[in-house]
Amino acid sequence: MDDPALNYDLDEKKGCQKTVPSFDSQSNSFSAQIYYSESRGFDKTKHYGIFKGKPKNHQSFVVIPSLSKPRWILDTNFIKSSSTLNPSTYKARFALYIFKKLWSMGLQRIIFPARIHIFSSNKSVPLINRLVKKKEYIGCFYIGSIGPLQKYTIEIAQKNNCTGYIKIAPTIAAKVQIESEVKALAFMCSKNIENIELPMHSETFLLGKDNGYAAFRQSPVSAREVPTGMRPEIMSFLRNVARRTGHSKQDEVKLYFDAIRVKLLNLDCLFKSLLNLESVEISKSLDDLDTSEEALLVAFSHGDFTRWNTRICDGSLSVFDWEEGGFRPVSHDFFHFIFSEHVLVSQKTDFREFYQTSKSYFASLWDDSFDSKPRFELYLYLYFLWLSIYYLDLISTDDSEVFMRDKSNMKVISFLRNAAKYFSRKYLLSLTQGN
Repeated sequence: MDDPALNYDLDEKKGCQKTVPSFDSQSNSFSAQIYYSESRGFDKTKHYGIFKGKPKNHQSFVVIPSLSKPRWILDTNFIKSSSTLNPSTYKARFALYIFKKLWSMGLQRIIFPARIHIFSSNKSVPLINRLVKKKEYIGCFYIGSIGPLQKYTIEIAQKNNCTGYIKIAPTIAAKVQIESEVKALAFMCSKNIENIELPMHSETFLLGKDNGYAAFRQSPVSAREVPTGMRPEIMSFLRNVARRTGHSKQDEVKLYFDAIRVKLLNLDCLFKSLLNLESVEISKSLDDLDTSEEALLVAFSHGDFTRWNTRICDGSLSVFDWEEGGFRPVSHDFFHFIFSEHVLVSQKTDFREFYQTSKSYFASLWDDSFDSKPRFELYLYLYFLWLSIYYLDLISTDDSEVFMRDKSNMKVISFLRNAAKYFSRKYLLSLTQGN
């Protein structure tokens, strides 16, 4: 999606890297043949994703949960130690728990019969030498959400310990996101924010001359505990990022509002049909905010700040997957974390409960180091606009019928409808008058 987040420049003198690495043009191809097998006795050879070519060296993987919907592709020798196997949802944790128990008894094929056998070819050697260091091996593939922004994450291991991750972008849109993540990591690293661990970027390159795959390698994070709920480490991170990167510049605010207005115009029909909101009314509310005397604060945000992109260890927060990083209204990540817990994890659609939970934490987010404290209603409204645009944009660009058949997506739309009722026309027009 074309996110309205503001662009930003890096101060290379203060950064942890001298510059943001650019993609080189070396033509390296990751060639391999994929052989699928299932215990039901049905075997077939098929090209899958980024792999193609002639077979040579063999490596076997378990596919969880199935070949038709792969989520994890795991080396059979790496299952117990893979750090990727720390899912954020209880359902996924239970599935992996059952799998490990069956694996220990040699009964794993009963529920998880799918296997992938990869045969590397000689052509893969140049890329493998760059991706995987000596004595390292590929331990796990993580298949991201299917769509134009889908990316593959490869976990690299040595002696059953994770030594790094490689992200591969198979599309131009996904390549842009990888470039954004490299830039965001460099920016965040330059801020020296306390009690935060970031993956260190090590190499970026292009696989193929024209429409090849983009990839970059980064270090693993040490933390393993998945945060649930608004933990103190989460609050501390949000507060410190706002303190170190927050500012108020009217020209940047205007650019942000202009980007939202463009998206509103393009999505006008969906706002009417799904949320019963008029984009003209929303634009009017933005005009009121744009011309109000109250300064709008923006700060650097992760963009997809959720439990599955964070880990906790000894009071420190590890945050990864910064591909959506950019400047947005302050508190964006705060609201998004609570939204993900409320709707995506707990599958709740009640906006009032989300509202009360958010408000109960919001005041404690801002301490005396802030000159002015953001107004809860105002920044909640701005987050609602962003979230609506994000999901309606997905409907407009993807197959809407497929999107609407997904239960999680329907939960989100139901939540947005309830939120839209709260942000009625009467409320929109009085928003700038105060709480």
